[in-house]
Amino acid sequence: MPYKSIVFSALSVLLLSACSSSAPKIKPAELIVINNSGQTVEKIIATPCSDDGNTVLYAGGTVLAEMLKTGRSIRFQFETSCADLQAFNRDGFIIARQLRVSTPPDLTWHIN
Repeated sequence: MPYKSIVFSALSVLLLSACSSSAPKIKPAELIVINNSGQTVEKIIATPCSDDGNTVLYAGGTVLAEMLKTGRSIRFQFETSCADLQAFNRDGFIIARQLRVSTPPDLTWHIN
């Protein structure tokens, strides 16, 4: 009889400890930008999506990256419900756009 109570106690402790485990950690969304354009990306700017679908160029956006040389990549955490991404060269011209980006999931952007 003592054997059954020990087994029952051990199973009860295992069951209770399994139920008290913490929730799994959720990995933050990542944005990976790969520059294959042949020119240095001076800045990557994120601006909130506009309601009418037209993006406001370079107006108070957040600078996500600077001086991304050709053949290089950058990875950083980026979570948004909706953003327009624009890559500018040294002369201030837009060389790539990614419109209406939402994360998660992760995003890889190839600038060609």
